[in-house]
Amino acid sequence: MNTIELNINNLKSLWKTVGMERGLSFENRALAGVYIRDESWPNRIWLKDESALENWQLAVEFMDANPGLTLTAFGEPSIEHASLELLSTQYGMVKAIDRSPGQSELTLIRVSDDETAKEWSALFSVSFGYSISAKTVQSTRESIEYYLARVDGEL
Repeated sequence: MNTIELNINNLKSLWKTVGMERGLSFENRALAGVYIRDESWPNRIWLKDESALENWQLAVEFMDANPGLTLTAFGEPSIEHASLELLSTQYGMVKAIDRSPGQSELTLIRVSDDETAKEWSALFSVSFGYSISAKTVQSTRESIEYYLARVDGEL
C-alpha cells in the first residue's frame, strides 16, 4: 500500500471512529459514511468503488434522502456521471520543522480535559476554516490523540 492509500485509510478510520463514538457510522455494499446530529463534521459518505457508475448514482440518491451529508471522492471525481457539484479539494500538507539551536521552543500538549478540548476546537476552526466541535473532541479524546502546540509560550 502506498503513502496516499495509507493516508486515505487513516482519514476514513478517523471519520469512522468519530462516527461510532459520537454519532453514527454506517456501511453497505457501495457506500460508507458517518453522521453526527447537529454538527457539520464529519457528516460525509464515500464510495467503496469510485469506478462504478451505479455507486455514484446510489450516493446521489442517499444524499438526497439524507440532507447534511457530503460526498468525499479520493480519486478523480466522476461527477459528470451524477448530479453533483465539486465544492472543494482537499490536500495533504507537510512542513518540515528545522530544529537548529537558538530557535523557538515547541511544546506539544495532549488534549486531556474539557478546557483544552475547547481551545483545540477554537484553534482548529481559525486554522482550517471549518469546525470540529469541542464536544466531539471531548467524547473522542480517549481513542484519538489531539494536541495543541505551544511555541514560545503561545498557542
